[in-house]
Amino acid sequence: MTSDGTSDAFAVIAVMFAVLVYCLPSIVGKNKRNFNAILALNVLLGWTVIGWVVALVWAMTAEDPVRTAQASGQRVLYRCVQCQVPVTVGQTFCEKCGEQLNWSALGGLKKCPDCAEMIKADARKCRFCGCVFTSPKSPG
Repeated sequence: MTSDGTSDAFAVIAVMFAVLVYCLPSIVGKNKRNFNAILALNVLLGWTVIGWVVALVWAMTAEDPVRTAQASGQRVLYRCVQCQVPVTVGQTFCEKCGEQLNWSALGGLKKCPDCAEMIKADARKCRFCGCVFTSPKSPG
C-alpha cells in the first residue's frame, strides 16, 4: 500500500472509532426501559459534550424495579431487572431470560392468601388480617 492508502485506512478507522464513541451512551443503555429517550438525547444533543455526558450517565444508572400503577385497579407491575419484561408478583424466574427473581431484594410484594392484600415479600405476618405465613418468601 502507498502512504495515501494507509492514511485513507487510518481515516476510515478513526471515523468508525469516533462514531462508536459518539454512540456509546446508546450502546450502554440498550437494555434500559428508557432506551428510546437515551437514544434521542444521544443523537440530538450528543454533539454537545454536556448532552453526551448526560446520556452516558443516564445509560449507566441502575434501575429500580418498575412499579407502574395502572389506571384500572392500581395493580402493581414489576419488570425483570435483566431484560425488562413484565413479571407477575411471586414469579420465581423470568420467562424470557431465565433470570431468578429475588423479590426481597427488589422490594417486591406478595399477596396474602386470606385477605388478598399486597404485602412485602419478606413479611411473615399480614399487617391487614394477621395471617401468619410458614416461610418469608411464600404465603402458606
